[in-house]
Amino acid sequence: MTHHASNNRVPNPSGLPVAGEARPARRLRLRWGAILPLAALALLWPLSGLLGFEGPARAFTIIGVTLAVWIGVVGFAHVARPVLSLTLAGVGYGLLYLIANAIMVTPLVFFAWYTVAVTAGVGALAGLAALGIQRLAAR
Repeated sequence: MTHHASNNRVPNPSGLPVAGEARPARRLRLRWGAILPLAALALLWPLSGLLGFEGPARAFTIIGVTLAVWIGVVGFAHVARPVLSLTLAGVGYGLLYLIANAIMVTPLVFFAWYTVAVTAGVGALAGLAALGIQRLAAR
């Protein structure tokens, strides 16, 4: 009895594409249900200000919490296209931050694109970290 190569395939429980394996179309779609809530973490900044938190500890805490949540959620939940997903979350974060700041404090029109660009870049770096987690978990 001869065995065909297709019968000897080992199942891939991770759902991540393996070299030589066609990617399922649903894996390529962005999950906006994950991206938008991750972007909404920008609201921690004005909320913490309203609660009276100030200083460098506030900034480090919010940045640390945001990055940990972004990388953890996207990395361990195997969100498709982690770099693009977190780059978009970073863009949304920057835009929400600017809108909330303009409403609650003062318009920062001069820094608007700079803020969005920086948060998008941070999102892309977090996406690389999440991609690394996904690849390690797939092993």
